[in-house]
Amino acid sequence: MNRLEFKSGGQPVFNRDFRLQFENLYKAIEDQYKNQGAFILSGCEVTGSTISPGLVYIDGKILEFAGKSEVSFPAYLRMASPVYHEERMFVEDAANKTTRVNYFADLVGIPPTSGEYIVVESQGGTRILTPVVMESNYKEITSSKIIGG
Repeated sequence: MNRLEFKSGGQPVFNRDFRLQFENLYKAIEDQYKNQGAFILSGCEVTGSTISPGLVYIDGKILEFAGKSEVSFPAYLRMASPVYHEERMFVEDAANKTTRVNYFADLVGIPPTSGEYIVVESQGGTRILTPVVMESNYKEITSSKIIGG
């Protein structure tokens, strides 16, 4: 993984430096859930016909869900179309530049025909995070079994 190396006495910082840092951060966080399928990271609690705001992992990205009320179950959380935010930049070509992309989850009433999604029932949706303890002899212990040796 590429890392910036900072020296004492200062140095110039460029946009590509920030991009490198953020790409590394996203990769480190999102890759730890690779091949786990779609699931709820936090929030998205169901109370009656309301789903609270939360974070979900769908299609390899951590997405924010704003929450929704008056939901008919089952409902399906999926990755929505990203929203591109542009700002006028004072650069040589004086063009509008995309400065950020908002990836988020939305709720639909029918199963999506493509991509990953989370089925949310009246009792909630899929959560896969289980406690893991690492022993000094490198045995991984979960609540149900020991892996390694």
